[in-house]
Amino acid sequence: MERNGQRDDWGVEAVSFQPSAISRIVGAEVWVKVSAPGDPPPSDPGELTFLLLSTRTPAVADRPAPDGGMPAPHMVRSLSSRGDAGPWSETASATIGA
Repeated sequence: MERNGQRDDWGVEAVSFQPSAISRIVGAEVWVKVSAPGDPPPSDPGELTFLLLSTRTPAVADRPAPDGGMPAPHMVRSLSSRGDAGPWSETASATIGA
């Protein structure tokens, strides 16, 4: 995005977009922490482990059999074509299928 300093009739600064400066979203990083039932969900993304890069929905991952029935709190963030990560989502949770 380039600001050119010119203002319109309402005093709003004009902004021009250069195609080379725009990145696109290529997918969503899914990070997870398999935890014991009753454990509080993680509040810090540093507690999570990278699971997969999802480029389609739904995102499905295979887990080892011993994880079946365990809660899997997870957080997601977008990833751009430049490798820039977006902000973290709220923590969500799913139960791993047996």
